Amino acid sequence: MKMNRWIGYTIATATAVMTYFVFYYIASLFGATNPQFIAIALTVAMIVHEIMHLIAIEANGIPAQMFFLVIIGGAMPLLGQESKYKKLSWERQAIIALAGVTGNFIVILSAFLLSQSNYLAFNDFLRILNLNGVLILWNLFPLWIWDGGRFAKLLFNSISEDEDTKYKYAMLVCFVAVVITLIIYGKLSFIHLWMFSWGLHWQASHDDPEGTYDPKSMLDSHHKWWAALYLLMICAGAIIAGITPNWL
Repeated sequence: MKMNRWIGYTIATATAVMTYFVFYYIASLFGATNPQFIAIALTVAMIVHEIMHLIAIEANGIPAQMFFLVIIGGAMPLLGQESKYKKLSWERQAIIALAGVTGNFIVILSAFLLSQSNYLAFNDFLRILNLNGVLILWNLFPLWIWDGGRFAKLLFNSISEDEDTKYKYAMLVCFVAVVITLIIYGKLSFIHLWMFSWGLHWQASHDDPEGTYDPKSMLDSHHKWWAALYLLMICAGAIIAGITPNWL
Protein backbone atom coordinates (compact mmCIF):
# COMPACT_ATOMS: atom_id res chain seq x y z
CA MET A 1 0.00 0.00 0.00
CA LYS A 2 2.83 2.43 0.92
CA MET A 3 4.57 1.69 -2.37
CA ASN A 4 1.33 2.36 -4.27
CA ARG A 5 0.97 5.68 -2.48
CA TRP A 6 4.51 6.75 -3.36
CA ILE A 7 3.93 5.77 -6.96
CA GLY A 8 0.73 7.84 -6.88
CA TYR A 9 2.53 10.87 -5.41
CA THR A 10 5.25 10.57 -8.05
CA ILE A 11 2.72 10.39 -10.88
CA ALA A 12 0.76 13.36 -9.51
CA THR A 13 3.87 15.52 -9.10
CA ALA A 14 5.37 14.62 -12.48
CA THR A 15 2.12 15.15 -14.40
CA ALA A 16 1.42 18.43 -12.57
CA VAL A 17 4.87 19.78 -13.53
CA MET A 18 4.39 18.57 -17.10
CA THR A 19 0.98 20.27 -17.23
CA TYR A 20 2.49 23.57 -16.08
CA PHE A 21 5.10 23.54 -18.86
CA VAL A 22 2.51 22.56 -21.47
CA PHE A 23 0.29 25.48 -20.41
CA TYR A 24 3.32 27.79 -20.45
CA TYR A 25 4.32 26.66 -23.95
CA ILE A 26 0.78 27.03 -25.33
CA ALA A 27 0.36 30.48 -23.77
CA SER A 28 3.71 31.58 -25.23
CA LEU A 29 2.83 30.11 -28.61
CA PHE A 30 -0.33 32.23 -28.76
CA GLY A 31 1.54 35.37 -27.76
CA ALA A 32 0.24 35.82 -24.20
CA THR A 33 1.82 38.81 -22.47
CA ASN A 34 2.34 36.84 -19.26
CA PRO A 35 2.44 33.10 -20.06
CA GLN A 36 3.83 32.28 -16.62
CA PHE A 37 0.76 33.75 -14.90
CA ILE A 38 -1.60 31.79 -17.16
CA ALA A 39 0.32 28.56 -16.59
CA ILE A 40 0.37 29.03 -12.82
CA ALA A 41 -3.32 30.02 -12.63
CA LEU A 42 -4.43 27.01 -14.69
CA THR A 43 -2.18 24.54 -12.91
CA VAL A 44 -3.16 25.72 -9.42
CA ALA A 45 -6.88 25.61 -10.31
CA MET A 46 -6.51 22.03 -11.56
CA ILE A 47 -4.38 20.86 -8.63
CA VAL A 48 -6.71 22.26 -5.97
CA HIS A 49 -9.73 20.85 -7.81
CA GLU A 50 -8.28 17.33 -7.85
CA ILE A 51 -6.90 17.58 -4.31
CA MET A 52 -10.42 18.26 -3.04
CA HIS A 53 -11.68 15.15 -4.85
CA LEU A 54 -8.79 13.19 -3.32
CA ILE A 55 -9.49 14.51 0.20
CA ALA A 56 -13.17 13.60 -0.12
CA ILE A 57 -12.28 10.05 -1.20
CA GLU A 58 -9.69 9.64 1.55
CA ALA A 59 -12.17 10.99 4.14
CA ASN A 60 -14.21 7.86 3.48
CA GLY A 61 -11.28 5.63 4.38
CA ILE A 62 -10.33 4.88 0.78
CA PRO A 63 -6.67 5.44 -0.24
CA ALA A 64 -6.62 7.55 -3.42
CA GLN A 65 -4.34 8.96 -6.10
CA MET A 66 -4.52 11.72 -8.69
CA PHE A 67 -2.96 12.63 -12.03
CA PHE A 68 -2.95 15.47 -14.55
CA LEU A 69 -2.94 15.40 -18.33
CA VAL A 70 -2.98 18.97 -19.66
CA ILE A 71 -6.65 20.04 -19.40
CA ILE A 72 -7.71 16.73 -17.85
CA GLY A 73 -7.16 15.74 -14.26
CA GLY A 74 -8.38 12.84 -12.17
CA ALA A 75 -8.60 11.60 -8.61
CA MET A 76 -9.53 7.99 -7.95
CA PRO A 77 -9.12 5.14 -5.47
CA LEU A 78 -5.81 3.32 -5.55
CA LEU A 79 -5.71 0.12 -7.57
CA GLY A 80 -7.61 -2.55 -5.66
CA GLN A 81 -9.69 -0.05 -3.67
CA GLU A 82 -12.42 0.50 -6.26
CA SER A 83 -14.83 -1.94 -4.59
CA LYS A 84 -14.80 0.16 -1.41
CA TYR A 85 -15.79 3.24 -3.42
CA LYS A 86 -18.70 1.43 -5.05
CA LYS A 87 -20.02 0.47 -1.61
CA LEU A 88 -20.30 4.10 -0.50
CA SER A 89 -23.77 5.59 -0.23
CA TRP A 90 -24.75 7.74 -3.19
CA GLU A 91 -24.81 10.80 -0.94
CA ARG A 92 -21.15 10.23 -0.08
CA GLN A 93 -20.37 9.71 -3.77
CA ALA A 94 -22.22 12.97 -4.52
CA ILE A 95 -20.01 14.78 -2.01
CA ILE A 96 -16.93 13.41 -3.79
CA ALA A 97 -18.32 14.46 -7.20
CA LEU A 98 -18.94 18.05 -6.05
CA ALA A 99 -15.75 18.36 -3.99
CA GLY A 100 -13.66 19.39 -7.01
CA VAL A 101 -15.58 22.57 -7.81
CA THR A 102 -15.54 23.37 -4.09
CA GLY A 103 -11.78 23.57 -4.60
CA ASN A 104 -12.29 26.14 -7.36
CA PHE A 105 -14.38 28.25 -4.99
CA ILE A 106 -11.53 27.99 -2.47
CA VAL A 107 -9.10 29.24 -5.15
CA ILE A 108 -11.41 32.21 -5.79
CA LEU A 109 -11.61 33.03 -2.09
CA SER A 110 -7.83 32.70 -1.68
CA ALA A 111 -7.23 34.97 -4.69
CA PHE A 112 -9.66 37.53 -3.24
CA LEU A 113 -7.82 37.55 0.11
CA LEU A 114 -4.48 37.93 -1.68
CA SER A 115 -5.82 40.85 -3.71
CA GLN A 116 -7.17 42.51 -0.57
CA SER A 117 -3.74 42.13 1.03
CA ASN A 118 -2.11 43.68 -2.05
CA TYR A 119 -0.24 40.48 -2.89
CA LEU A 120 -2.21 40.11 -6.12
CA ALA A 121 -3.16 42.81 -8.62
CA PHE A 122 -6.91 43.34 -8.92
CA ASN A 123 -6.87 42.66 -12.67
CA ASP A 124 -5.11 39.35 -12.03
CA PHE A 125 -7.72 38.52 -9.39
CA LEU A 126 -10.47 39.11 -11.98
CA ARG A 127 -8.70 36.76 -14.40
CA ILE A 128 -8.44 34.05 -11.75
CA LEU A 129 -12.11 34.67 -10.90
CA ASN A 130 -13.14 34.21 -14.53
CA LEU A 131 -10.93 31.16 -15.08
CA ASN A 132 -12.33 29.32 -12.09
CA GLY A 133 -15.88 30.38 -12.93
CA VAL A 134 -15.45 28.83 -16.37
CA LEU A 135 -14.00 25.64 -14.85
CA ILE A 136 -16.88 25.40 -12.35
CA LEU A 137 -19.50 25.89 -15.08
CA TRP A 138 -18.03 23.36 -17.50
CA ASN A 139 -17.23 20.78 -14.82
CA LEU A 140 -20.82 20.82 -13.61
CA PHE A 141 -22.58 20.32 -16.93
CA PRO A 142 -24.58 17.07 -16.45
CA LEU A 143 -22.65 15.23 -19.15
CA TRP A 144 -20.74 11.98 -19.52
CA ILE A 145 -18.08 11.41 -16.82
CA TRP A 146 -17.72 15.07 -15.85
CA ASP A 147 -18.38 15.92 -12.22
CA GLY A 148 -21.83 17.25 -13.06
CA GLY A 149 -22.63 14.11 -15.05
CA ARG A 150 -21.63 11.83 -12.20
CA PHE A 151 -23.64 13.89 -9.73
CA ALA A 152 -26.74 14.08 -11.95
CA LYS A 153 -26.66 10.31 -12.45
CA LEU A 154 -26.64 9.75 -8.69
CA LEU A 155 -29.46 12.26 -8.20
CA PHE A 156 -31.80 10.97 -10.90
CA ASN A 157 -31.10 7.34 -10.01
CA SER A 158 -32.27 8.19 -6.49
CA ILE A 159 -35.40 10.08 -7.58
CA SER A 160 -38.47 7.99 -8.36
CA GLU A 161 -39.57 7.80 -11.99
CA ASP A 162 -42.75 9.82 -11.41
CA GLU A 163 -40.67 12.72 -10.03
CA ASP A 164 -37.88 12.81 -12.64
CA THR A 165 -39.68 15.20 -14.98
CA LYS A 166 -40.59 17.60 -12.19
CA TYR A 167 -36.99 17.85 -11.02
CA LYS A 168 -35.67 18.13 -14.58
CA TYR A 169 -37.89 21.07 -15.50
CA ALA A 170 -37.51 22.83 -12.15
CA MET A 171 -33.72 22.73 -12.48
CA LEU A 172 -33.86 23.73 -16.14
CA VAL A 173 -36.08 26.77 -15.49
CA CYS A 174 -33.72 28.05 -12.80
CA PHE A 175 -30.62 27.63 -14.95
CA VAL A 176 -32.30 29.13 -18.03
CA ALA A 177 -33.33 32.23 -16.08
CA VAL A 178 -29.73 32.84 -15.01
CA VAL A 179 -28.08 32.09 -18.37
CA ILE A 180 -30.59 34.01 -20.50
CA THR A 181 -29.77 37.08 -18.41
CA LEU A 182 -26.06 36.50 -19.03
CA ILE A 183 -26.66 35.93 -22.76
CA ILE A 184 -28.36 39.31 -22.91
CA TYR A 185 -25.39 40.70 -21.02
CA GLY A 186 -23.27 39.24 -23.81
CA LYS A 187 -20.97 36.87 -21.95
CA LEU A 188 -22.52 33.42 -22.39
CA SER A 189 -24.22 31.76 -25.36
CA PHE A 190 -27.06 29.41 -26.18
CA ILE A 191 -24.54 26.55 -26.37
CA HIS A 192 -24.42 26.65 -22.57
CA LEU A 193 -28.20 26.29 -22.39
CA TRP A 194 -28.16 23.45 -24.89
CA MET A 195 -25.46 21.50 -23.06
CA PHE A 196 -27.23 21.83 -19.72
CA SER A 197 -30.72 21.03 -21.03
CA TRP A 198 -29.58 18.12 -23.20
CA GLY A 199 -27.46 16.65 -20.41
CA LEU A 200 -30.24 17.01 -17.86
CA HIS A 201 -32.77 15.41 -20.21
CA TRP A 202 -30.43 12.51 -20.96
CA GLN A 203 -29.70 11.87 -17.29
CA ALA A 204 -33.40 11.98 -16.36
CA SER A 205 -34.44 9.65 -19.18
CA HIS A 206 -31.57 7.15 -18.82
CA ASP A 207 -31.57 6.73 -15.06
CA ASP A 208 -32.08 3.42 -13.28
CA PRO A 209 -35.84 3.01 -12.67
CA GLU A 210 -35.06 0.76 -9.70
CA GLY A 211 -32.40 3.08 -8.30
CA THR A 212 -34.72 4.71 -5.80
CA TYR A 213 -35.05 1.33 -4.04
CA ASP A 214 -31.30 0.84 -3.77
CA PRO A 215 -30.21 1.00 -0.10
CA LYS A 216 -27.33 3.28 -1.14
CA SER A 217 -29.61 5.87 -2.80
CA MET A 218 -30.07 9.41 -1.52
CA LEU A 219 -32.75 9.89 1.11
CA ASP A 220 -36.07 11.11 -0.30
CA SER A 221 -36.02 14.09 2.04
CA HIS A 222 -32.59 15.12 0.71
CA HIS A 223 -33.39 15.20 -3.03
CA LYS A 224 -34.44 18.86 -3.05
CA TRP A 225 -31.40 19.90 -1.04
CA TRP A 226 -29.00 18.11 -3.35
CA ALA A 227 -30.69 19.55 -6.44
CA ALA A 228 -30.59 23.05 -4.90
CA LEU A 229 -26.90 22.73 -3.99
CA TYR A 230 -26.02 21.59 -7.50
CA LEU A 231 -28.01 24.45 -9.06
CA LEU A 232 -26.43 26.97 -6.71
CA MET A 233 -22.94 25.81 -7.70
CA ILE A 234 -23.47 25.70 -11.48
CA CYS A 235 -25.37 29.01 -11.51
CA ALA A 236 -22.60 30.61 -9.43
CA GLY A 237 -20.07 29.35 -11.97
CA ALA A 238 -22.16 30.74 -14.84
CA ILE A 239 -22.54 34.14 -13.15
CA ILE A 240 -18.83 34.38 -12.31
CA ALA A 241 -17.85 33.36 -15.85
CA GLY A 242 -20.44 35.69 -17.33
CA ILE A 243 -19.73 38.95 -15.53
CA THR A 244 -15.93 38.92 -15.31
CA PRO A 245 -13.39 39.81 -18.03
CA ASN A 246 -12.05 36.90 -20.07
CA TRP A 247 -9.06 35.38 -18.27
CA LEU A 248 -7.13 35.01 -21.54
